[in-house]
Amino acid sequence: MRRASREAMDTILCAVDFSSFTPQTVRVGARLAKSYGARLILFHSVAFPIDGIFASDRPERDIKARRLAREARQRLEALAAEVEAPCELLLADGDPVEALQGLVRFRPVDLVVTASRGIGGVERLIVGTVVERMVVKAACPILMLRMHPGGVQGGDGQEFARLLVGCDLRQSRDPAVDFARRLALGLRAELHLLHVLEAPLDEDLNGSYEEIQKAPPDRIARRLEAVCPDRRHGERIFTRVYPGVPAEALRRCAREIDCDLIVVGVHRVGALKGALIGTTARQLLHKAPCSLLTVPESF
Repeated sequence: MRRASREAMDTILCAVDFSSFTPQTVRVGARLAKSYGARLILFHSVAFPIDGIFASDRPERDIKARRLAREARQRLEALAAEVEAPCELLLADGDPVEALQGLVRFRPVDLVVTASRGIGGVERLIVGTVVERMVVKAACPILMLRMHPGGVQGGDGQEFARLLVGCDLRQSRDPAVDFARRLALGLRAELHLLHVLEAPLDEDLNGSYEEIQKAPPDRIARRLEAVCPDRRHGERIFTRVYPGVPAEALRRCAREIDCDLIVVGVHRVGALKGALIGTTARQLLHKAPCSLLTVPESF
């Protein structure tokens, strides 16, 4: 996949399911597209269920599938009519996660915008897997707008004023930091870099990750300062070092600074790479106090 320049964002895709959150999702996507001068795509996949017990005959199923596709097209057109900028409509069929995965594999997409609710327990097992599968499989950043009855929790696309990104000092290049910086530049937002200390403090900052973790916070803060070199005029970048567990520290910091958006890298783990995501991203998917942006490690 091609990587855009630090400031550019060419294509933003809104993945919609026609739930009550869809209009707000499209508005956020349209505002972001306007901020970057990006192309906006409205995407929906028609999942046509098949009754395995009382299966309809083939002609009847085809008629139903065509009707569902026609209705979905009409609803996409109605959403597009509310958008001030031109947008492209894409309609697929089948499982929405698989359809989206296929689309972003062959077509450059800089950002996918979708809606999510904070869920847990049995409800997570039923509906939470859709969002989690999307994050696992998509090869591009996913912005999950945390919704509540009044709208987007945190910012609304115009008001993403404070971005918080978890920094992993084990790697020379952190895609999550790079993308968060691009986003902050375009939105003229504050960018807060957070590194979480999971080990006791000691002296040396050179050497292994374990040794880095033992360094005094002020020395780690200087290392964080170097994460974003060649700063542009007007960039507002702040560094923070917290002790604790990454997901918990990110949630705590987000609340303390009244963060609008948390940005976190997605590390694929498990016997089959891509079947699972790392603990931090997985916990934040369901318990972040605001909207969440996930960035694949290979982006």
